[in-house]
Amino acid sequence: MSRPDHINTAESPSREKLRWLRLPYLGRLSYTLNRILRPYGLRPAYYNLNVDTKLLVNLKDRIPHYERSGVYRLECSDCRSVDIGETSRSLITRV
Repeated sequence: MSRPDHINTAESPSREKLRWLRLPYLGRLSYTLNRILRPYGLRPAYYNLNVDTKLLVNLKDRIPHYERSGVYRLECSDCRSVDIGETSRSLITRV
């Protein structure tokens, strides 16, 4: 395996500044890759591909749809008129 062109081969690996690589963790393959990259002055930093969103907790309470502000469309049940608009107040106040 040849050395990459962008690494200075004149310096020994112990004196060479280590360069970090961000790579996904792939089990045993990651350990093998680590051994291959070390002599070239490259040090991998692994991240997990399986980020579980269930572990991330939202501490804010959900706002019900009728209490939110935004764009609305109201239809009259008696006639065929429609009111479309935008409000900064809650929808329940607007209605």
